Amino acid sequence: MFIQDRTIRGEALKLAREKAGYSESELATLATLSTKQLSQIENGGDKSFYSPAIKFRAAQKVAEILKLSDDEWCNRSS
Repeated sequence: MFIQDRTIRGEALKLAREKAGYSESELATLATLSTKQLSQIENGGDKSFYSPAIKFRAAQKVAEILKLSDDEWCNRSS
């Protein structure tokens, strides 16, 4: 999977986090992220990340903790 070919579905990650019973703070700690970074993954924004690739990798780590498949948390860009 090429990062530039994918977009993050932040709402899907947020719903999965809530369904799993994690607060933003709890999941951020598990993923070694700040709560601001997790919020930007879920809601958009990228000021807390050095590059889109780093944000994507962070989202990938969150998805792994939540046991989501790639299709559940990201889309192919057109």
